[in-house]
Amino acid sequence: FRRSNRATSIRRYFHGDVIKSGDNFANQYTSSAIEIPLSQVTLYKLVTVDLAASMLPVGQLQSTDPVQIQQIHDFSEGVLHHQVCAVCHPDAVEKYNSNNEHAGEDKKARDLYLNGVAGFVKVEKVDLDKGILRFLSPCGGELPSKTLLMGDITWME
Repeated sequence: FRRSNRATSIRRYFHGDVIKSGDNFANQYTSSAIEIPLSQVTLYKLVTVDLAASMLPVGQLQSTDPVQIQQIHDFSEGVLHHQVCAVCHPDAVEKYNSNNEHAGEDKKARDLYLNGVAGFVKVEKVDLDKGILRFLSPCGGELPSKTLLMGDITWME
């Protein structure tokens, strides 16, 4: 039930509801294919880090963020195909990059994933020969940022 509900919600995000137009049925939205060079895309994967209480000193709490991000350099088809990725808001990317310049290696992952996202895209195709990533987007035009967050949600029509 939940899997079906999630698939329906994702389909509705990209294509809208199906509406009857005369004798025909049509999607409410017209989604677009967007191609971006791999060299312009920064992709992070959300990784959860949960330490068991038995691994911590008595009375201590986990001091690291429970969610970390890991930059993905492997753009192979198997890793990304059908992934639904969040497009980071440009302000969040700017804040993340400026904090990293001042804080050295202490990266604040929460600057990216807690500041909201500009939307979602679905990876349609990875062309390593041409160096291009093709996305399905709910609307046409350029993405607000080319910094993407990848979780564990995939969707195939």
